[in-house]
Amino acid sequence: MRNRESYARHLFGDDPKSLQDHAALLLLGGVEKIYSFLLNMWVSFYDIGHLHRHELAAYTLSIGNITAGGTGKTPFVRYMAARLAAEGETVAIVSRGYRSGWEARGGIVSDGERVYATAQEAGDEPYLLARVLPKVIVAVGRKRAQIAAQVEQKYHPSVVLLDDAFQHWSLHRDVDIVLIDATNPFSNGRVLPRGLLREPLDHLERAHVYVVTKADAVAEERLDEIIDNLKSFSSQAPIMVTAHHPGRMLSFADWAAQRESTTPPPRRVVTMCALGNPASFERSVRQAGMQAVGHIRHVDHHRYTAADWQDAQAYARNEQAQGLVVTEKDAVKLLDCVPLDTEDLYVLTLELRILSGEEEFWSYIKEEREVRG
Repeated sequence: MRNRESYARHLFGDDPKSLQDHAALLLLGGVEKIYSFLLNMWVSFYDIGHLHRHELAAYTLSIGNITAGGTGKTPFVRYMAARLAAEGETVAIVSRGYRSGWEARGGIVSDGERVYATAQEAGDEPYLLARVLPKVIVAVGRKRAQIAAQVEQKYHPSVVLLDDAFQHWSLHRDVDIVLIDATNPFSNGRVLPRGLLREPLDHLERAHVYVVTKADAVAEERLDEIIDNLKSFSSQAPIMVTAHHPGRMLSFADWAAQRESTTPPPRRVVTMCALGNPASFERSVRQAGMQAVGHIRHVDHHRYTAADWQDAQAYARNEQAQGLVVTEKDAVKLLDCVPLDTEDLYVLTLELRILSGEEEFWSYIKEEREVRG
């Protein structure tokens, strides 16, 4: 039986449809019109001032997307935060903490020196960012304007990065950065629930900067087409092009201890992930030189249990794999249910590589900072 994510991919893809599928698409199309109307009305209330936008004293940058699913936000937030911190900025990351224990109440995940939450409390992505960015403040909460104000009052950051906030209109930002996944840039052009767009495509006009991710996974002609489409929404917005490349392969114990690995990586593996775009990770495993003899896919933000791990080990043994490979985002959620001395679990880190547009991107960020004063 298909889960909702796989069925959505089937519905919105080009493969043949059954009579039941066509009926579902017809129904979803009606809901799409209602959703789009209400969304446009909601945005207009902010634009004309009927609804208030909270403004922070810190230079505020939003990193978001226009499609549901994984576009590579976490590696990009990590890249931006690390660079800004290296330049002497006091950086805070504010995230919703989707499906986390602290999503409703909000909380400080890290003060830049100590991590105060678990992956279950903070959410997988915020916890990972807190773990790999020791000098950066990380906070989560559904009411991001409220938690951002608390962070500002207590820590006085000079820069605030709003993670996944392109649709969070209640909080003012100085720059809206929108990530576009080259492997599925605009879904089928339709808005939720008829497609995967979070809002109509013409809303891309309000973005200040575009970042195309996973560009190495598509042909050059397709990449040019995506860039031309983005320029049609804003001819002045800088466009940075990036790629995700496999980084280090670490044993789970070495990764948890944040040390270099001395364990030779396996060749024959099973991949396991809970991501919005699992195919991207599976491609990285192949790029790293491993043979994937099986794949275990969980829904995005899935919380792993000891039973999940036991089932994964059994599956890997059945496929005669030498080990299981996960992402760092998955590894943080396995800390509570997998022994640290486990020998058949490996973590593949990912590196963000800038293919073009980096100088223009940072020039724009700095210029806007100067304009704000």
